[in-house]
Amino acid sequence: MAKAKYMNGTNGKTWYNGNLISNVTSMELKLTAKTDDINTCGEMETGTAILGYSVSGTLKLNKWADDVSAEMMKNVFKCITTGVPDDAKVIIALEDPSTGKAERYSVSDIVFTEIDIKCEPKKIIEQEFPFKAGKCDLLETMED
Repeated sequence: MAKAKYMNGTNGKTWYNGNLISNVTSMELKLTAKTDDINTCGEMETGTAILGYSVSGTLKLNKWADDVSAEMMKNVFKCITTGVPDDAKVIIALEDPSTGKAERYSVSDIVFTEIDIKCEPKKIIEQEFPFKAGKCDLLETMED
């Protein structure tokens, strides 16, 4: 029997402004279609039209004293407190080392909406950075 080729999150990677974020513990990227109902006289069913899409997600990191995390924290803090969006670009890659293939997304026009820091005794400090974005491009698929 052939072994199943399921991807797992262990080999996922994220870059912030071209620099690998080495302390990412999870990443979420969501594209949501903006829709409107289409109702036509004489028809019982309701159709759906896609009018656009929205992009959102969350980067979750272990608190780590490195240059990339420090730059990101500084830029996100400034974005939220001044209202001036961070001119950031995030690349998310889902990689499969058994095939050498990857799926990559580029996210730009990002507005980070929150900084969530969780600190508990005897646990690694975690940070979450939820975001909304204006643009998402599919750079590579497993078929490329």
